[in-house]
Amino acid sequence: MFFSYSKLSIVFDLDSLHEKIISFNVDQRQNKLIILTNFEDEKRFKIYDMTKKLIEIESVLEFKPLIGRLESRLYTFVDGHIYYNNNVIKIRYDLFNSYGNTYKENEIFDYYFDIFELSPGERVKAKTPLDSTKSHRLAYIVSNKESYSTQKIILMPYLHENKIYLNK
Repeated sequence: MFFSYSKLSIVFDLDSLHEKIISFNVDQRQNKLIILTNFEDEKRFKIYDMTKKLIEIESVLEFKPLIGRLESRLYTFVDGHIYYNNNVIKIRYDLFNSYGNTYKENEIFDYYFDIFELSPGERVKAKTPLDSTKSHRLAYIVSNKESYSTQKIILMPYLHENKIYLNK
């Protein structure tokens, strides 16, 4: 038998005994955690920088669709962008260097809905996009609810990168 050893480290620890972590996700490119917590029936959103070891942004969340999306964990999180179904939520990382770390929910998030034009009856599958970090692309699976079949797969470069990728 072979055994390996790896060093385990705590990267984030809540200070409050009454606050509980509901969900989290890691932004591998920026080395940040997004954390959804519950404190006295209040949903709180935190962004923790794992390099600097500090909470950069904290806010109370009230927008139910965002809370539900974060709780469900059915999204792809890349470079400050939450990709899910046919929508994208941009987290305003540019606020981090400004004064303070407490912001209102509407100051932190920019919402982009219906990023693809879909035909009637088409919808983007719930567990997409699939992330290909090597090729910097997202794969969206589009199905037709009338025929209950996968109709197409859409490959799209990351929206947050201003690069042109040529097919090889």
